[in-house]
Amino acid sequence: KYTPQNGSIKISLTTQGGILIFNIQNSGTSVSRQMMDWFNNSLDQNLLSNRPANTGLGLVIVKKILQLHQFKYELVSAGDSGNIFIIYIPIRKP
Repeated sequence: KYTPQNGSIKISLTTQGGILIFNIQNSGTSVSRQMMDWFNNSLDQNLLSNRPANTGLGLVIVKKILQLHQFKYELVSAGDSGNIFIIYIPIRKP
């Protein structure tokens, strides 16, 4: 939806201080400020009814999964270069 037909999606994984950092960046249109604020609000428990217009069910499901696992996450605009979803996953040792 936000990545044009000839656009790109870049995925990267890094670690920093016991945290796995999962980045997903697309090229294309940035999401609206309203959607960014909604996604970045980790206290919102009523995800379906509080989601912005045109927010697909997929993003609601992803956000709920991240909350259930208590992962930190954020959505940032890359300006004219698209959006970056960042997920912080604690590395747990067995």
